[in-house]
Formats: sequence, C-alpha cells, structure tokens
Amino acid sequence: MQVEIKGAIQNPGVYTLKRNSSISSLIQMSGGLSENSDTSRISFNYILQDKDVVVIPEKKM
Repeated sequence: MQVEIKGAIQNPGVYTLKRNSSISSLIQMSGGLSENSDTSRISFNYILQDKDVVVIPEKKM
C-alpha cells in the first residue's frame, strides 16, 4: 500500500508500506520527526489504509 506523509517530518513523500502498518512505522521510514513537530494530536498506533495522507503539524510559536 502507498501512503503520503508531509508537514513537520524529515523526508516528506509517498512511501510503500506493508498492510497493517502504523503511523509510527511511517514516521520511522520517513526519517523521523522534525524538531518543531507537534505530536499532541497524532495517534502513533493508528493503522494506515492505502492512499492515506498523514500531515504532521508544526508547533505554533
């Protein structure tokens, strides 16, 4: 399955993952979070679906 990740992430883009992969796996695959990422609204255990788009928000200054 293919999933897109963008926002406050090291390497935004489209990644190919195995079925039943979590957001945590996607973040790890994309190089990790940036220093200014706001994860307060992210469920790291959420199981992704094909064609999902994940946006990691930035902390508001």
